[in-house]
Amino acid sequence: MKTLTFVARRRFAGRTALIGRVPGIEGAYVATGHSVWGVLNGPATGEALAELIVDGAALTTDLRPFDPGRLRPLDPLERSWVER
Repeated sequence: MKTLTFVARRRFAGRTALIGRVPGIEGAYVATGHSVWGVLNGPATGEALAELIVDGAALTTDLRPFDPGRLRPLDPLERSWVER
C-alpha cells in the first residue's frame, strides 16, 4: 500500500470542502478545504471518510455537496488554478 499526504490551504468553488473519492485514482480519498473550520469539522469528516472507505458509503453524513468530482480535473501545467 502506498500512502501520499498532501497538505494545502486552499478554498474551492463554493467555499465547500472536498471530501470523498478522488476521481480517476483507485483507492485515493481526500478531505481538505475546511479552511479555519478543520479543527471543528475534523471529527465528523474523519467519521464520514472512514465509513466511505470501510463501508463504501458515508452513513452519518451526506457527502454529495463535498464530492471532489464536482471540480474539473486539475492540469498541473495550467497556471490559472493558482490562487492569487
